[in-house]
Amino acid sequence: MAANRVDLQPMVDALLTHASRTAAFDVIMSHEPRSAPSGKWTFACWVQNIDPIARASGLAVVSLRLEFLVRLYCPYVGPSADDLNTMDSDMAMRVGLLWNAYMGDFEFTAEDHALDVFGAHGDPMRMRGGFATFQNTPFRIADLLVPVIMWDVYDLNATKGSD
Repeated sequence: MAANRVDLQPMVDALLTHASRTAAFDVIMSHEPRSAPSGKWTFACWVQNIDPIARASGLAVVSLRLEFLVRLYCPYVGPSADDLNTMDSDMAMRVGLLWNAYMGDFEFTAEDHALDVFGAHGDPMRMRGGFATFQNTPFRIADLLVPVIMWDVYDLNATKGSD
């Protein structure tokens, strides 16, 4: 029997714990920042999408794919030329630390959860670099897509609610 609910908090807590254990971030947030991040290296995560998975569901249960967006921020103003020259490699090092943690926690908090590394049910785990501006302050960012599969989340009952 399915749980008939989506409990996101343990997965968010796992993402935050992984980030904390790397010791690579000055600020760690479980939400998208509304103002300029204050640390040199900031980690933020939130749920971006939740979709049912037809190929992993059946006649009686529905499985889901959750996409967490992890965004890393580093201010792009004020650093020295040396800092700018190493910013991307420093960002890639932090991405590697996180991916190592995520791959090592493949079940991602529960036996009925799995990391969709290669995108069997959607886009694969990935990183995309870019820039964002907060309050006229440019930041170098890295967006990490962290797709998690939740098996058999909802029961399907065609007769429920029909009198």
